[in-house]
Amino acid sequence: MSFALLDLGDDVIATKGNHAIAVVKGKDNFKTLQESFTDVFNEINKLHVNSENKIEVNDRVINLEFFLGGDYKFILLMMGLKGATSHYTCVWHKDNRWDTSFPLHHSESSNPKRTIKEISELAKKKGKQNYHCEYTPVVTIELDHVILDELHLLLKILDVLIENLIQDALEWDKKENKIREKASKKNTHSTNLQTTIQSCGISFDI
Repeated sequence: MSFALLDLGDDVIATKGNHAIAVVKGKDNFKTLQESFTDVFNEINKLHVNSENKIEVNDRVINLEFFLGGDYKFILLMMGLKGATSHYTCVWHKDNRWDTSFPLHHSESSNPKRTIKEISELAKKKGKQNYHCEYTPVVTIELDHVILDELHLLLKILDVLIENLIQDALEWDKKENKIREKASKKNTHSTNLQTTIQSCGISFDI
């Protein structure tokens, strides 16, 4: 776990701008997170809730604003929610993740939106009615300050798309080779895909 000061600008995405609090060896679950960083979470919540988002350093008042970021599993753990394959997997909304029948602006309505207070209350309930809120969130940072890890999301989407391209190319070759003599069988489409990706300067083989 680490923290960064967002006011540092470009340094935030550099090594020197990120300050490690601790590295913990243990099971990647809520219990490990809670037990390892209880003091840190209590301090964050104390500053966030009880200090009106201000601290005083050397007679200077500094305004505070907290944001939470990380890969999706980490965010789900911090918010006390079940894993990414559960029915109500979204950190920000309670809707079923597979339902595409909702209109475009449905997620902006107040009904499906989650809040820290609601997650904490639902965590006390059992069964389907808790919308997969297993634990009380370890920090009280509101969800509009919880930032999705766009890089990992993009990489996962690209992984799926590239795998689909490979499978389509292989199936295309297989279909065409069925009507060819053994000596004239080719892997035209998979070879073209491989060559095209390699032309971008990427090491890639099928």
